[in-house]
Amino acid sequence: MKVYEVLTDTKKALAMLESDLCDDMDNFRIIYIAALSLLRAAGHVLHKVDCDGNPILKKAVADHWNRLKAHSESNQIFFEFIEKERNHVLKEYEIGFDDTDWEVVYPDGDDYSTYNLGELYRPLKDGAFDGADCRNLINEGIAWWEEQLAEIVSLISQVPQ
Repeated sequence: MKVYEVLTDTKKALAMLESDLCDDMDNFRIIYIAALSLLRAAGHVLHKVDCDGNPILKKAVADHWNRLKAHSESNQIFFEFIEKERNHVLKEYEIGFDDTDWEVVYPDGDDYSTYNLGELYRPLKDGAFDGADCRNLINEGIAWWEEQLAEIVSLISQVPQ
């Protein structure tokens, strides 16, 4: 299914967010937006591309989606992060993570060492995941999609052919 390509690209974007490439805030912001957009695109690709011409998959996805909506509280990573944050970014260009370059100073003998905490920690500023590092949430979003796809594939395999 094409949705797996989207998740592979999302994993690559997450790896970039965790690399030296994103020491620069502009790079971090742009790749964060890409990763977030890919997380949301997974559902659209599953629905619009993978289900096209496949009535069994289409029904399984529709049934699964209805269950997800009925239990939104247990699927917060989708409804409160993937969907909500993506809407803020793409519809209002409001980036939800804190881009402050917090510096931590530690005594190092007679001198002090300064560390840029922003390279290690980019928390969301509000909402259900206030204070959670956005990279951890992207990772959780990938894991959530993998779980959903496994459930859908399981449903399909139970349908008599």
